[in-house]
Amino acid sequence: MIKNLKYQYKYILFVLYLILLNGFLIKNLNGNISYILIAFAINVLVIGIFAFFFHKKEKMKMEYIFLIMFIPISFAFFLLMPVSKVPDEYSHFMRSYEISEGHLITTSRRWDSSIYNSIGNGDYKTLFDHFKVKTSKEKAPYKYDNTSLYAFVCYIPQAFGIKIAKIFKLNILFQAYMGRLFNLAVFIAMMFFAIKLIPFKKECIFIISFLPIVIQEAISLSPDALTIATATLFVSSILYFKNKKDEKFTKIQFTYLAILALILSLCKIVYLPICLLLFLLPKEKFSSLKKKNVLIILLAIFVVLVNLIWLKLASQFLPSNDSIDSSKQLIHIFSCIPRYVMTIFKTYDKNILDLVLCAFGRSLGYNEIFVSNLYILPLVFVVFMMFLTNNYEKIKLKKFEKYFIEFIVLSVVLLLSTSLYLQWTPIGSDQIAGIQGRYFVPLLPLIAFFSTKIKITPKINWNSKYLYIFLVGLNYYTLMCIFFKCI
Repeated sequence: MIKNLKYQYKYILFVLYLILLNGFLIKNLNGNISYILIAFAINVLVIGIFAFFFHKKEKMKMEYIFLIMFIPISFAFFLLMPVSKVPDEYSHFMRSYEISEGHLITTSRRWDSSIYNSIGNGDYKTLFDHFKVKTSKEKAPYKYDNTSLYAFVCYIPQAFGIKIAKIFKLNILFQAYMGRLFNLAVFIAMMFFAIKLIPFKKECIFIISFLPIVIQEAISLSPDALTIATATLFVSSILYFKNKKDEKFTKIQFTYLAILALILSLCKIVYLPICLLLFLLPKEKFSSLKKKNVLIILLAIFVVLVNLIWLKLASQFLPSNDSIDSSKQLIHIFSCIPRYVMTIFKTYDKNILDLVLCAFGRSLGYNEIFVSNLYILPLVFVVFMMFLTNNYEKIKLKKFEKYFIEFIVLSVVLLLSTSLYLQWTPIGSDQIAGIQGRYFVPLLPLIAFFSTKIKITPKINWNSKYLYIFLVGLNYYTLMCIFFKCI
């Protein structure tokens, strides 16, 4: 036993460091001393239990480690993050609610009047009061233009959960939580298979799933959960099939990829370029190169047509006033393209650091729940070291394929920037409004594969208990930040 402890002393010291770090950070949160002491005691218990488990089960497959870690952590987020604390969650609930009523396109905006008194303002006291509010037969008008633009596909899990809650005659707040629960379940299932399928660099997908901002979206009613999960599963599936050149595509397999591509583009059309990854599939998967190109081009045409039809149907909900008008803004862009290019550069030059940190979860909720940089900066460093290093396996992407992925990433960034400039930015503004770090999370799986350049000796084992316990410590501290903000 003493010999075993001597062998594991580095791991034990690392665990003790995380416990003390969390204790120091929790102490600095504004809260009752009793709550702080209880939080620290739970901190010791949680990190201790996970640390012991990882020590015993370090060689377990990563997708099962994901389930064992993610289910309890995400459920804790689910309970501690009140409904409406996640950005735009009220509007996402309204869109999910109308879809559960069978309205795939927004037509009526008069729904149960008790919704007004059921979706809280983000604190526990209000939340508990709203559990008592009963449903009503009276109708009231509601406004949620920002989510009426979203295709109904994005809200199928949430709407399904709300519908089940209605069948059991649960009140509005329980309906919202059921919508959250089904959204979370779909996210977990898709990320499990993404980690399982990807043939290399599994740890990159694993750590992305545990970013605090990702877990926040996963436990909410936001379609960002489906967007992130679909993008990740699509990338993993492409690399999985690419790695199996000898096996021909079946109709079911190609249909599976086509459905993922369609869902991803409908979640947000700006992510449509990610679907171009289909061209990375080897010609050996098809009967001929011609058939490969024809199938992918036909699929691309179909996906674009579906998106154009939806945009036509939903365009009535685009914001328009004296300062924001998409058609006038488009004319403004084409009147001087170099000026617009400078607008993009100026926006990212000013905001790049904040966008990166927020993409990793530095600020949650409506940017009022802050996670300490003592966690976020090491997290950013670890993630980008993972992305940049190639020191333990043979990378199976050719140089031109990496350039192709870079092109896709830049295309998404350009589309994302332009869509926000058209829809939410005042005409002629020299900076793009509305850009948030979480919008770039679906690109992280791609960045992990085109940026592999550095070889390090001795080798770094990213797939280890150190990584797992670090993520547990990070997310436990994040949960305490949420709790002390909402109490």
